[in-house]
Order: sequence, then C-alpha cells, then structure tokens
Amino acid sequence: MPLGAGCSCGAPVLTVRMADLERDVLYYIGIRYPAARSTSSIADLLRGMATAPDENVLADLERSLESFEDMHR
Repeated sequence: MPLGAGCSCGAPVLTVRMADLERDVLYYIGIRYPAARSTSSIADLLRGMATAPDENVLADLERSLESFEDMHR
C-alpha cells in the first residue's frame, strides 16, 4: 500500500505491506484477547466470530484499522 505520492521532485514513496499490517493488527488483538491468538488472518478472525460475535474484539479491530487510516491520509 503506497503511503506517499512519488513525483518528479524526487520525494520518496513509503509502502506498507498489507501482510505486515494484518500481522500487527492480529498481534494487538491477540494480546487483548488470548483466544484470538490462533487466527492466521483477519478474515479467519471474522469467520470465527460469525457464530459467536464479540463486540469488544470488533470495536478494537475497528479502532486499529481507523487508526491506520488516520495516520496515512
């Protein structure tokens, strides 16, 4: 995911791999909710919660993704 606009002025373009973002978010969620540590992706986390949703996990996941979005606007 590009985090800057490369242009002819020579400004560098920073990138964040989505896999790294996902790993960091899952690490954060795993610290707060040990039962979520066994998930290997955000999609797996959400699939697992389809049968037993946890509003706290969803709220923390939402905050994490919004925080990333706010930092990189």
